[in-house]
Amino acid sequence: MQWKVAVILLLFLTNFALAESFSIYPIENREIYHRIDFSTKSSYTSTGIKPYPCEKLQVLTELPKKPCSENAIYTYLRFETYYTNNKNSLSIIPDREGIRLSEDINFFTTLGGYYSPIDFLNITYNLRFSANEDTKKFYVHRLAFNLKAGNTVITAGKDNIKVGPSRYGNLFSGTNPPFFQVRVQNYYPYEFLGHFDYIFMFGKLYEEREDHSDPNILFLRLNFKPLTSFEIGLNRALMYGGEGRPQYKLKEYPKLIIGREETLGGRFDNDSYFGFDVKFDIPIKFFDTFQLYYERNATDIESPFKKGDPQKLHFPFIILKFHDDAKTYGIRAKRGKILVNAEYTETAKTMYLHHRYPKEGFTYHGFPLGYPYGRNVRHAFLLLESSGDKEKFSVELGYIGQPAKFRGNIERRRMESVYTAFNVGRKVNKFNLDLYFRVDNVKNLNLSETPVQINLAQGSKLLFSTGFAVGIDF
Repeated sequence: MQWKVAVILLLFLTNFALAESFSIYPIENREIYHRIDFSTKSSYTSTGIKPYPCEKLQVLTELPKKPCSENAIYTYLRFETYYTNNKNSLSIIPDREGIRLSEDINFFTTLGGYYSPIDFLNITYNLRFSANEDTKKFYVHRLAFNLKAGNTVITAGKDNIKVGPSRYGNLFSGTNPPFFQVRVQNYYPYEFLGHFDYIFMFGKLYEEREDHSDPNILFLRLNFKPLTSFEIGLNRALMYGGEGRPQYKLKEYPKLIIGREETLGGRFDNDSYFGFDVKFDIPIKFFDTFQLYYERNATDIESPFKKGDPQKLHFPFIILKFHDDAKTYGIRAKRGKILVNAEYTETAKTMYLHHRYPKEGFTYHGFPLGYPYGRNVRHAFLLLESSGDKEKFSVELGYIGQPAKFRGNIERRRMESVYTAFNVGRKVNKFNLDLYFRVDNVKNLNLSETPVQINLAQGSKLLFSTGFAVGIDF
């Protein structure tokens, strides 16, 4: 039934005019998207939905340009090795998609490329081999078929998205492994009193789970930039279905999306999210770019239009009141080659968990689809970076606290980490060299590999993660 819904929506949203060759740039290379966020040109288009088409990428970056219609079956080959002295909730590389470290040495080899067999079809892929003391496996990390029809792109396969202006995004961060999805989005922004972007996605998390295996994801987002200095995005997400959960008829999907009957114990009681984000580009003469941004996504919304909720209005959102939410506040600035990013994120106790999905929750293969450090967490960081065409140096100072708050007679013990991370990059001809080092001074380490669950070990520990990567551009 979910496939019927996806197909009907695709047919409705698509016009079938053929297009020239094109490519969609996957978000796996977070470094390029990171630079775009600091771009002085980003104020002229909507940037809250990633991935981008190739033409948009070229407009927003100063990087060397290749024809967007050029086929590159082998785009890059990347060899990575990382070491960590403990396997836990922090043993991830947040800026490397879907990488979780086991204790001791870890190896990853990724081959990526894209191909357009016909003008209006583009195929992107990543093949990956990973090895550590626990496992050795070769797998298809990403395989996405992108079909362009007029100003519409239909994507089907294993892929990832990121939404919101922050570094990670607290609803869809894109730091998880790609999952199966069918999505529809516009290629060029629509123009009416500003720039519009949209995305509609149906996803399927194919995995055995303790709560309900193979659940579904439904996501809708509208991004609007009425002014070059202001952007706003609206999000609606649902996790529903899976083994042992209700299935819905086509006529029930509007009711599912609206959420009027999301009452405890009802048939439409699913893991539901609604939220928004805003970004302001502030012209300050000293800076090339200066941005303020805010994200807020909640797993519980109170509204007089919902059955069972109090019939009253709420300030400042009038018909909405957010409960159990994730909030991100951020500042981003650029002057010459110097980039500065400061963020604070707090996720609620029930964010990414739900009484219908109480084990894995809003995760895929142990990675939160939302904020990479999970639920019930406070995370603050300051990132300083010097970035040029051929070299990069960055240092990040941060604090992580989990659980974020204590109530009643709960034992006042939590994980606290103060960390420093360094990254040095250098481009030599077709080779990209990267060095990575991070040290966490942790009290009461969370031993759970999935950070939506909390399993604290009393005491202090020093964690080290370090790595080296060599990439070859073909």
